[in-house]
Amino acid sequence: MGAGTETDHYCQDASEIDLPLSIKKELKKLGAKIEDGSIERSQINFDEYLRDRGLDCDEYLNHKHWGKNCMKHAKNIAKDIYKSFPDKFIDLLCVETEYRGKGKKGDFIILVADHKIISYDDPSIDTISVSLKNQGSVDSMQCCSGTWVSFVLNMLYNRKGPGQFISPDGEIFRSTQIDDSVRGKALIKKINLSQQAVDLIKFLQKLNSENRDKYLEGEFGRFFNDEVKESWKNDCEQLGEKAINQIIPFLETINKTNLTKHILKMSGFQSDGEELLVLGRKKYLSSLNHTIYRDIIQKLNSDCVELTIEKHCKNIRFNFKNLDGDYLFPQGFCNIPFTLQKNGAWFKCSDSECFEGKQFHKKEKCELGWRERRPKKSREMNTSTNCYVNLKKLGIVPIV
Repeated sequence: MGAGTETDHYCQDASEIDLPLSIKKELKKLGAKIEDGSIERSQINFDEYLRDRGLDCDEYLNHKHWGKNCMKHAKNIAKDIYKSFPDKFIDLLCVETEYRGKGKKGDFIILVADHKIISYDDPSIDTISVSLKNQGSVDSMQCCSGTWVSFVLNMLYNRKGPGQFISPDGEIFRSTQIDDSVRGKALIKKINLSQQAVDLIKFLQKLNSENRDKYLEGEFGRFFNDEVKESWKNDCEQLGEKAINQIIPFLETINKTNLTKHILKMSGFQSDGEELLVLGRKKYLSSLNHTIYRDIIQKLNSDCVELTIEKHCKNIRFNFKNLDGDYLFPQGFCNIPFTLQKNGAWFKCSDSECFEGKQFHKKEKCELGWRERRPKKSREMNTSTNCYVNLKKLGIVPIV
């Protein structure tokens, strides 16, 4: 899930280091074959992460839910792992940065072996990749975020890393490279992007460009006042609907088998995807031994279902029908809302942060008033999509 403030971001990332460490400590207590050196190294990494960001352990544990969730669930998750591999050598390793660079969703890996784990590159070691969702509830999850253009490209190509895609011929590119320049036209030809896709991307780029000009170029969007706030809300709805109305007809031209493959990969439900671990304030959900979760994955990856596409409110909704024409999920498989993302364009927008006069902003290196447009950060304003899967409505409920 996306973090909000800088402290939110730090604490969320800290939990991705903390959870594998806490699980290893609990595994050790259970008598699992896990090396002390591995625990010590992870502890050092965790302590350094907090220290480098000016946080202490108490602040991390008491800030919202991220640290609390790790502390609450680590013991039971360790029991699950130990029960599955009672006589094996076990280790856990954070891989979030490395895997994002490869376009994968895993945040940490569980290493299982018949012998002492010395090298993580040992081919005899079984590696289980786990995608971690640390959030307030386990009922639903956000799987993938991006821009309107990156969503379209994500339906056509595999992701290589953040903002990167790879063509079937191995060409690595970014969505921002697709334009009317000589290089852009050469890239379009090289990655075999259809004219229909090019026209759609140009349309979406134009919507984004016009919206950015409206709020970033001139006096109108200098302050996020009530007038601008209402205008922003309306643009989120109206421009998002314009995008959806153009994207759905395009999706219907894509080969259903290929489109299904990309939807399942985006949501994490492909047959060869990572395991899922969702932490909530009260419960957690693990796919490792979840029969219903595994049955759904098997069904979605079979030839007995067909993908469906429809507009639902402000979303593109994907679902599946069985051979009898009945929907697998009455309320849809996943929803993709199309909206706009401020990305911190205005300084301290909430009412609780209200102040008079000016305050010096370290990153912007200038003084700004309450809700004033940030000269640098505002350039990150963009279109926005997310993939939301309601696990509860799919019938996937916590087993703990």
